[in-house]
Amino acid sequence: ARCRSFSNCERYNQCTGPSDSRCTRCQYDRGPTQKAYQVSNDGISCTKLCSWRPDSKFCYPGRCTDDTPSSCTCAPGFAGNNCLTISATPTIHYCIWKLKRMVNGVEYDVIEAPCTNGMTTNSSVWTNIRQELTNQNQLEATWITSFQGPRTPDWPRQYYIHDHRIGVVSASVDWWLQRGGTRISSGTIHCTDGGISVGNPE
Repeated sequence: ARCRSFSNCERYNQCTGPSDSRCTRCQYDRGPTQKAYQVSNDGISCTKLCSWRPDSKFCYPGRCTDDTPSSCTCAPGFAGNNCLTISATPTIHYCIWKLKRMVNGVEYDVIEAPCTNGMTTNSSVWTNIRQELTNQNQLEATWITSFQGPRTPDWPRQYYIHDHRIGVVSASVDWWLQRGGTRISSGTIHCTDGGISVGNPE
């Protein structure tokens, strides 16, 4: 009779038939602590582990509590498949924006509106600056933010995670102009000079 085969097994013992077939090494075994599958004690199965393999989970920032994909536990503030969804929000340390009347590139009238109430609610400022043919009104927003990812001592990287970066990748501010209680204009200002992007989070 033919020896028995097992899914994801790479190496077998010298068997005489299906009853004494045993797996001695699973596929993608790179050493005692670096492997994609773990052979069972009785040698009849290979259990998938969290790993670098695309058919598994790398689970970071997080940890696989018993080394299997189903046991993936994400660090606080992270969720989703492989812990790639960030539910925590960045901290806004400072923000202010200005409405400026510009004439030939020179600032004349500047109205400032700082953020209020923990910097999470809308700020309103009233002004009589008008748009004239000889000037240009500009909006300028300035803010300082940071994002604190999980502490490495609490959530160490697995051996297959060589590098990672977590932080703010984009920023924008919404504005609108009201007159007599009626919104007559609105828009969004995107941060373009912060040097941040998906490939360069801060």
